[in-house]
Amino acid sequence: MKKRLSILIAVCILAAGMTALPLSAGSNETKAYTDLDAQAWYYPGVAYMVTNGLMVGMSDASFEPETKLTRAMFVATLSRLSQEKPTEDAAVPFDDVPEDQWYYDHICWAYQNKVVAGLSSETFAPEENITREQMCLIMVNFAEHMGYELPSDGYMNIMN
Repeated sequence: MKKRLSILIAVCILAAGMTALPLSAGSNETKAYTDLDAQAWYYPGVAYMVTNGLMVGMSDASFEPETKLTRAMFVATLSRLSQEKPTEDAAVPFDDVPEDQWYYDHICWAYQNKVVAGLSSETFAPEENITREQMCLIMVNFAEHMGYELPSDGYMNIMN
């Protein structure tokens, strides 16, 4: 459980644009992305996320490390981290989440498990950039869904 919580924290650090702690040296998966600089501050975090299947590039050759994170991208990362799939009958009430989009199953899973709600009852806004406040709420919901024990005093010592 601590490993998954550590990965969740790494996701958040990477998503928030802060310097990530070195997690791995990289892999063949990251070498396919011609726009990644192995000397850049973000590389260890990106390499870890790609190697472990938590994030994918924007194309076969491009990761686009400077691209802002959308709501769909963030939810997809958590969905992959959970290693769960939506049930066969899962659906979402959002008009802007069509079944033929790459993020549909991820958002279905998150909605079904009360990890996310929409911006309204009909709108999820998958292509909008995610805000820090949205990330905080989604991460708490994700942690609760996964059964992670969150500290009641609001302080989390990630070094233990």
